[in-house]
Amino acid sequence: MIQDIAPHTFSNAYSNRKPETTDFALCFNNRTVLLHEQNGAIRFPRFSELRGDTDTLFQSATYLFSIDDDRFYWIDRPAEEQGEFRLVDISVFRKAFPRHSAFAGITAYSLHKWYDNHRFCSHCGAKMSAHDKER
Repeated sequence: MIQDIAPHTFSNAYSNRKPETTDFALCFNNRTVLLHEQNGAIRFPRFSELRGDTDTLFQSATYLFSIDDDRFYWIDRPAEEQGEFRLVDISVFRKAFPRHSAFAGITAYSLHKWYDNHRFCSHCGAKMSAHDKER
């Protein structure tokens, strides 16, 4: 199963921390994700590998979770292909490896959809803002 990533350790404890250059950036466009894929092996870009306005990237990133010592962030803006990183359909996660990367990708996609669907209050319609202590 995709969630079986032992010996790796997944932690979804919320953290209000800003990314570092070595952290992973998860970028989505609808049902596509920005990654490097070769013969089924996938790799997400690190912040240091992304082009564009890096100050905005670092400020707009939302912490998602960690696997072992690797931290994963969601970038709330449309992804653009760059360098070796291409937009690939999220179905790639079904057979991709390493398995903990596939799990990170599909979990990040689920959180991306949750954040996207909770931009506005369902009662009054006001724009929601991020809390500094929890999702």
